[in-house]
Amino acid sequence: MGTPITIKELAAWLAEQNWSSFAQSLARAYTRWGRLSEKQEAAARSMHAKCMARNAAREASKSATPPDVGFYCTSDGTFYRVQSNKAKTNVYAKELIARQVGDRPYWKYVGRTPFSNLGSDAKLTREQAATFGHTHGHCLICTRELSDEESVMRGVGPVCWSKQGWG
Repeated sequence: MGTPITIKELAAWLAEQNWSSFAQSLARAYTRWGRLSEKQEAAARSMHAKCMARNAAREASKSATPPDVGFYCTSDGTFYRVQSNKAKTNVYAKELIARQVGDRPYWKYVGRTPFSNLGSDAKLTREQAATFGHTHGHCLICTRELSDEESVMRGVGPVCWSKQGWG
């Protein structure tokens, strides 16, 4: 980690946090009394540590090489769809949310967060898509209900099957 931040440095950091009235009040308390109570200092150090960790995670996700556009399945079984923005200048991810079997799943925006987990080894396979379709009764790609006999058998809808190059 590095050297621990001194109480004086912590108070200066708190004073800069214009997003938090609590941080501002702790900075004023330090300025007025020259110290913080044990609980106040613990809260301030916790706030500082969380902010530093969040900033480090943001920087790591910025530097992570974005994966190719497509569908992915991580080792824990989470499905992601990586797609380009409308201007085709950046990519972002959506996570598949499948609440209960029979309910229509949906893709939820998650930004760049999962990029570090989405290497070429996590590319979605035909078998993974088919297993999802057989289990949930919906196409993993477009989330539509599988209704015709061939789609139910494959576990993926006909249009998605051909677009993925599986046909």
